[in-house]
Amino acid sequence: MKIYLFTIPFFIAISILAGCTAGDKSTSNETALFNTWIADSINGIKTDANIYKDKFPTLIFKEANDVSGTTGCNTINGKYTVSGSTIKISDMISTKMFCDDIDETTFLSILKNADSYKIQNEKLYLYSGKDIKMVLKKEK
Repeated sequence: MKIYLFTIPFFIAISILAGCTAGDKSTSNETALFNTWIADSINGIKTDANIYKDKFPTLIFKEANDVSGTTGCNTINGKYTVSGSTIKISDMISTKMFCDDIDETTFLSILKNADSYKIQNEKLYLYSGKDIKMVLKKEK
């Protein structure tokens, strides 16, 4: 009888704890995305401090599926969804300052067309198909 008195509450407690953690859908890869990322290369071309004098293109992924950052000139905001290694960045809006010598169109196009990602060695790789379109490094 004493064994039943201990065993039943033990299994009830384990069941409750298991139920509390079952709702956490974040994967370690998705959680690793929740950072500030600075563009290291765009379409295979290294970002150049001579062009991006004030600030490099940056992306900030947040837990509420919000993404923000800068094109190197204008501020951007939008939404993203992740499932496994697939990513969809959408609903991007941007301020409209004039940006001399900065190719914002390519940057924004890569974000719109990115369909998968990988995080490795503190770098975020954005792909379109099998091609790496942008590499961003984790802000330290």
